[in-house]
Amino acid sequence: MSTMSQRRLRIAEMIARRGEVSIGEIIESVGVSAMTVHRDLAKLEDVGLIERRHGRVSALATTQQEAAASLRIEQRKAAKRAIARLVAQEVSPGSSVIFDDSTSGLWVLRAMADVLPLSVITHSQRIAQEASARSGVQLFVAGGAYLPWADSFVGPTTAKILSGLRANYAVMSSSGILRGSCYHPIEELAQLKRVMLRSADTSILVVDHTKFTRQAGHAFAALTEFDLVVTDSATPAAAIAAMRDSGVHVRVAGAGTGSGG
Repeated sequence: MSTMSQRRLRIAEMIARRGEVSIGEIIESVGVSAMTVHRDLAKLEDVGLIERRHGRVSALATTQQEAAASLRIEQRKAAKRAIARLVAQEVSPGSSVIFDDSTSGLWVLRAMADVLPLSVITHSQRIAQEASARSGVQLFVAGGAYLPWADSFVGPTTAKILSGLRANYAVMSSSGILRGSCYHPIEELAQLKRVMLRSADTSILVVDHTKFTRQAGHAFAALTEFDLVVTDSATPAAAIAAMRDSGVHVRVAGAGTGSGG
């Protein structure tokens, strides 16, 4: 990861953790010129991570959701559980699965409690911790530069490890979906998702209804690149119809029942 990318990630993490900070505090913390910090903030603002106003910088709601993994796990639990149950039905014992660092992926892993044996490949420390505590699971962790707010590893080392592996399935989520493309606010994480797509025989996108019409910076795949998209019943009917019209295989989970459609 470049020095510039590391600095921007550090700034994004600081803002997300504190909610709001002054530009002066950021300059003092990262130790670069005011001009450099303003350029970094402009980039973070362009991708929808922060908002600048009167010398202060605030984290937007989507930023805080991305930055606080422990809080994201608790969001929309019913929908994520229902989606996860449908995904678990797609995977047979003895399979290998690549998971990204999304909380939706964590719910899928939990739904696979009876899918054993199972090989898990991930760059997410949280997913790795849960997988390592389960008997019948073989775990491969793609290490690299640790990103605390995402609780995952990123960077060229992580990408190299993932690109050298092959799995039956890749399970990942997206921060936003707009006009048939999937987005993530952090470029390095978007790049890892592209690598995961290329490293799996079957790719599964898991997204709840809040992700539709939300753009989040960096496009990493078209919906048509996925073999299956699983969402919940609160997703707008027009969005589901548009995906199916474009040839995307979609399954819809009822938030209360986990049924597919």
